[in-house]
Amino acid sequence: MTHADYWALQRLSFPEIDNTRVDSSGEERYFEKHIEPTSIAYLCVESLTSLSHAELIKCKLFGWNRKPLIDLYDKVNGEISRT
Repeated sequence: MTHADYWALQRLSFPEIDNTRVDSSGEERYFEKHIEPTSIAYLCVESLTSLSHAELIKCKLFGWNRKPLIDLYDKVNGEISRT
C-alpha cells in the first residue's frame, strides 16, 4: 500500500460505494475513503512475514545466529494475533 498500488488503494482504503447515493444516473463510479481494521492487521502481518523471511535467509546465508530473531518475530506475531 505504501507504493500506491491500484489494487491496494482500491481494495483496502477506497471501497466503491453505491453510486445511486450520489448520482441518480448511476453512470459514475464513486469511492469512499475508509479502511477496515482487518485490512490494517493484514498489512501488518504481511509486512512482518516479508521482513522476517528476508532477514532469516540473510542470517542463514552468513551463518549468523537466527534464534534471537525467531524469538522476536514469534513474540511480535503473538502480539498482533491477540489484537
